[in-house]
Amino acid sequence: MMACGVRAELEFRVCRGCGTAEVSEVEEAGTLELTVCAEWPQEGVTYVVYTPVMPEMRGMTITDHVPFGETLSNVSQTIQRIVHQFRLLVTNEAGTRVETGPIVVHYRRGDREEREERELAGVTLAVVRKARRRAQGVALGTIGAVIAGVSVLGVSTYWMRRRRSAVAAAEPSIESRYMAELEASKRIRIEGDMPRYFLTLEELLRGYLREKYCIGNIEEWQGGGNGRAGLDERSMWVAKELVGLAQQVRYAGYMPSAHEQRRMYEFVESLLERNQPRRSEPEETMYLQKEKAT
Repeated sequence: MMACGVRAELEFRVCRGCGTAEVSEVEEAGTLELTVCAEWPQEGVTYVVYTPVMPEMRGMTITDHVPFGETLSNVSQTIQRIVHQFRLLVTNEAGTRVETGPIVVHYRRGDREEREERELAGVTLAVVRKARRRAQGVALGTIGAVIAGVSVLGVSTYWMRRRRSAVAAAEPSIESRYMAELEASKRIRIEGDMPRYFLTLEELLRGYLREKYCIGNIEEWQGGGNGRAGLDERSMWVAKELVGLAQQVRYAGYMPSAHEQRRMYEFVESLLERNQPRRSEPEETMYLQKEKAT
């Protein structure tokens, strides 16, 4: 269940597959990514959107579900979006079909108790066999050639790793990207646009936690299970509290104190600073240091 500011009529979309390319078939025992998205221009009305259900699903089971909300801004308007991402496991054999059946979504206005229902068209896919490897005889015939090239590959791999390390060192880290955006938010605060300032900080916090720790929805975090674990429980509770403060400023017209303005900024800043990756020493420098020590 998720709540966000929306207009009177929600717009729903269903996407299958990853990225922009939708799939029409899936391998037996394979997985399918399914996304149900609701979005609208922000106009101050609050809606609650519950987890979509697929009561007539056939040939698949749900193995994972990640919900999250986000706000997208452009020149003309601000878009609110709620996303439910499902991972489905195929249980049917090749040569059959699998289907989600109708996708049912329940939602309601934040100031009302009665729920409304929207039924979305489901998806149907053909199940195909997994790509088979070539016969074992052919595979064994290639082993000799592979072994013959091991020495060459070993040398080339060493230099490729060094090149990759140099490229990785030149690329900005996740924290560096978010720090640059955080620094830019200072101008918004100087201009006195508190709703936009707290919206920017909330988007930075949500985006970083989603990208760094795979936390799709701060409000539903219950501790543990962060994907790439590493964020302590106290920090997550503070993040929840600050997200609530940001929404009060944006939706309830709350005027934050100077302390509250600094507190949210400094929390995001400290979170990014303490996760900055350490710079590794060049191999030549490490060798020289070792020589001096001996």
